[in-house]
Amino acid sequence: MMKTTLLVGSMLLSTLGFAQFSKGDHLFSGSIGLNSSANKITGTTSTDLTKGSGVSLNLSGSTFSSNLVRNTVGFYVSHNVAKNNLNNPAIQTVNSGLNYGISFSRAKLLPIATSLYLNFPFTVSAGLSHSSSELGGGISENRTNGFVASAGISAGLFYQLNKRWVLTLSLPDLVSAGYSNSKSKSYVNGVLQSQSLRSNSFSFNSGIGTRALGDLSVGFGYIIPRKK
Repeated sequence: MMKTTLLVGSMLLSTLGFAQFSKGDHLFSGSIGLNSSANKITGTTSTDLTKGSGVSLNLSGSTFSSNLVRNTVGFYVSHNVAKNNLNNPAIQTVNSGLNYGISFSRAKLLPIATSLYLNFPFTVSAGLSHSSSELGGGISENRTNGFVASAGISAGLFYQLNKRWVLTLSLPDLVSAGYSNSKSKSYVNGVLQSQSLRSNSFSFNSGIGTRALGDLSVGFGYIIPRKK
């Protein structure tokens, strides 16, 4: 029993006793997010069944300009689908969206414990969005393509598992501002209508104190030390 305890203790120490990052180190990381939901809303005459699902992928590469400051370039893509009134095909709606783009962020790591860092990255991003809303199994459909740009501050944790691997946790968009430009087209029974709608919008969002734990993103990073 004593030998087992000592072995476990030495393994824990081996994952905790690492020096902080060094200038010139590189960090490659990625994360995948999955979500799903299903709800039944019961009214006086009918029951509305809704379902939703989504997947997101984030890949990034960072370079440390000092032992605690990292600059990151990233790529993101996400897809989601929401279905409403599944119990009534005549008024069933299917909303789907695809978003992808690139981002740049800069963050200073704040040590809060051995191998554990808190950071608040400032991130700017730009990308494209494609969405559609279909009613009644294709009787009518609205398709929208657009450009989106945003800037925001998020919170995150870095935990250095060993000399090569890092565990990351992030809560996106604590505070953010965005701009979007889009063009929508309407279809009826698959036939394009003559009218199209263009729109521009600005937005400001604050998720502090209101974001659910479901927005938490978990990922892993691989460290490549600088060449000496």
